[in-house]
Amino acid sequence: MSDASGFWRRMAAKVPGSIKAVAAPGAGGQRTRHLSFSEFDSELSDAWSENEDEFLRASNRSQARNSIPPATSSLNVSNGLTAASGSSNGAAAGGAAAPGSSSSAVGGPSASAPGVGVHMMGGKAVKIDVPLLESPLRENSVDGTVDEQKTPAGSPRSAGPTHTVSSSSLPVMLPSATSSSSATGAAAGAAAGTSSTSSVALQRLALNILSGSEEAAMRGFDPERPLTPPTPTSSVDARDQARTEKFNKLLAAPLVDLEALRQLSWSGVPASMRPTVWGLLSGYLPANQERREQTLALKRTEYMGFVEQYFHTRSSEAQHGTYHQIHIDVLRTNPAIATFQNPVVQEMFERILYIWALRHPGSGYVQGINDLVTPFFAVFMSPYVDDIENSDISAVPQHIRDSVEADSYWCMNKLLDGIQDNYTFANPGIQKNLKALKELVTRIDGGLQEHLEKYSVEYLQFAFRWMNCLLMREMPLQCTVRLWDTYHAEVDGFATFHLYVCAAFLRTFSKSIVEMHDFHNILMFIQNLPTQNWSDKEVELLLAEAYRWKYMFHDARKHLS
Repeated sequence: MSDASGFWRRMAAKVPGSIKAVAAPGAGGQRTRHLSFSEFDSELSDAWSENEDEFLRASNRSQARNSIPPATSSLNVSNGLTAASGSSNGAAAGGAAAPGSSSSAVGGPSASAPGVGVHMMGGKAVKIDVPLLESPLRENSVDGTVDEQKTPAGSPRSAGPTHTVSSSSLPVMLPSATSSSSATGAAAGAAAGTSSTSSVALQRLALNILSGSEEAAMRGFDPERPLTPPTPTSSVDARDQARTEKFNKLLAAPLVDLEALRQLSWSGVPASMRPTVWGLLSGYLPANQERREQTLALKRTEYMGFVEQYFHTRSSEAQHGTYHQIHIDVLRTNPAIATFQNPVVQEMFERILYIWALRHPGSGYVQGINDLVTPFFAVFMSPYVDDIENSDISAVPQHIRDSVEADSYWCMNKLLDGIQDNYTFANPGIQKNLKALKELVTRIDGGLQEHLEKYSVEYLQFAFRWMNCLLMREMPLQCTVRLWDTYHAEVDGFATFHLYVCAAFLRTFSKSIVEMHDFHNILMFIQNLPTQNWSDKEVELLLAEAYRWKYMFHDARKHLS
């Protein structure tokens, strides 16, 4: 007696709803009742997950003893699918299984003819007739989908060895695509007369059961539908939809509740709503919906008036130096992103930066401000292109480009109003933040701070850029946009919360830094941190840690002394 069959005898009494294999009905003529699909669903209990590992071990030993290929380790349904068990290994011409034939799909031995499985369900002997496939299935080696493998018309199908697939719901049989001359006789006779439609339908049923959609499988299926496993509804998608509905409700109000909008935006803003949300949270758009359209028209007209009035002065002797520096920096902005190498986009950036420099003579243009235009431009242009990083912006209508340019200018202007000390003479805002960052890292990661001091690594050498460009050059564009969702949601986020984000950012790589033992390697690593593969997930972990440090230290500054 095989280990597998012995296992099932032992487990029959203690696993609720176990499926037991019984001998085929004799020639005496007592037929067992055929089970319909709806009855199959009601009779079958979901007890497969219990002791599954023990079954797999017993099944593998049995298969090895009978020279059957090992069970497929993946739940990907390939090489053909049938929902029946039945012996199909060798010549089974007379309806009796040949010696050494394989066990049934559920684990017990069966002496039934190919295509017939007899099982105990709900205390009754049940026979399930499943027609053999006229043509086996093969797995598409490129995308893993299941395609039908055509065989010459009229040729008998070979019944090769079977493979068992373990699933959390139900094991099924996988007929091999290999041919065998011993499969003539009863196997060929059972295959003859089977309709292609019923075969595909049964395969689809098995696929639905494997994917956990038993209910959907039993309700019925369309043979014409593509033979692919159903896609389960994602709870993440449901959460996103619920958040989107909350944003819609807030933004549809006659007077937007900005405090509620901040709280909702802290965890990220849906891409389609980001232009409006950023405009509201930055103070560019009024909360009163009735005034919004008029305000937009006035601000856009005002900006285009500035361009008309001042942009031509860029070639004058007084402004030549300013414009030249802007022109050089714009050419170097986001060099790895094709969109920002488009001359049309570069000219838009030059106008934004030049007008801002003329209207803020106290600081004028400073290197690094060019990076701050990028997120605003990406957000406001996104509704009009498919991929903001690889799009021909020159194909966008001129009036839309003008609106995006004006909106980007005014939002950048609002941002810089809150951190202008970073860009005045001697950068007092940045110097203050560097000192605070050092104190903060000393408190939250003393070992890292000691390591930096040991090898004479100064914060000015790497964190100046973090403060000047607001981490724009340290992570991918989509990560910066997600980061700025939270910056907009935080009160004074760009000036205050950014400090704690920088501390969390440095601490993220603390382990790698302390393993380096020379100044050059440490500095080169910190200046080129491995964030190229970052996604929103990493940014959200960073923000969570930054919030923790802000909660602990911001309102208790003496803790940093």
